[in-house]
Amino acid sequence: MAEEKPSKRAIERAARARARSEIERLFASRPDNRSLPEDILFLALEGYEAGPVLPNSLINRRNKVAQKIQNEVADVLVTNGERRSLDRRKTAAATMIYQARVKKMERPSTLMVGWCDTLLFKSESVAILTSLEPVGAEEHLLQRVIQRGPLSYQSVSAVVENLSLLWPSLIELGQRRRMAGMKADVSFFISPWADGYFFADMTRLDGLAKGAAPTLIEFKSGIGVEYELPDFYAKGSDRLFVQARTFLASSEMKEHQIILRDRINAWVKRHRSIVDFLKLKGRMAADLGIIGVEDLLGVFGISKPKPEALDHALTELDYITKSNEWIDEVNFSKRNRLN
Repeated sequence: MAEEKPSKRAIERAARARARSEIERLFASRPDNRSLPEDILFLALEGYEAGPVLPNSLINRRNKVAQKIQNEVADVLVTNGERRSLDRRKTAAATMIYQARVKKMERPSTLMVGWCDTLLFKSESVAILTSLEPVGAEEHLLQRVIQRGPLSYQSVSAVVENLSLLWPSLIELGQRRRMAGMKADVSFFISPWADGYFFADMTRLDGLAKGAAPTLIEFKSGIGVEYELPDFYAKGSDRLFVQARTFLASSEMKEHQIILRDRINAWVKRHRSIVDFLKLKGRMAADLGIIGVEDLLGVFGISKPKPEALDHALTELDYITKSNEWIDEVNFSKRNRLN
């Protein structure tokens, strides 16, 4: 006898239960506001008080720190980068730690936001850059991802990190439109993930949350100096916030939605280096010429795009966002959000 398939309601209940379990696990594993345990920071700084560290030991040191992070911090994404050089001053290694932080809201809801720490190891110093990415999602989105998403679903942090694939490029497009005397018109958008896409929108939070601006602490010869860096996403006392609302999987898509998904994915594939640059520029406060972080993109193998390449990519994205398929989806999302 064939096994009876679970009902739609049963699938929804199971997805809701797993999403709640994931959220509770994050609450339990991150009881305070520190993004990294102190023993990890002590390991990163070990030995620098005695003077410069030999360049050939930087990568080994980075690897030990990255491994300890993966062993001790729940639900975290770790990305390593390095730059080798015969010049001791140019040799560097880095690890970027991305994790979803969970915040209980006033109403019965949970908000997941993206938190990023980047450790840059150089011969004479260690720089620790911390930034709160302006992205988030409520528990409902996680439930929909679990219910509708691919079997390759990894973690809460992986979902939150993937929310930032497209919106940085849309911000650039909006600025370009304003310079031409037009409306930005990027507040409501869709962003591809797995075999489907997220519905999302941008708004501004009234009042900056404490610690929202990126900070840099540079340790050299046993002394740490803290800098508060410019915030890409702040305007006065307000800060940009990008929130994903729900997820639509391929199995639920209509023909025009499949066309749009494929069109966006093809654009990302053609301009992957630009997408990656814009995605990381704000997250790591790079491209600002600040001592200690000015070469982070290079350490991670990301180069600043040439103006003509960026212009070409934005022209193509402008075309996609003016298509009937995009406008239909954005209007659908806007009606659901505002009604």
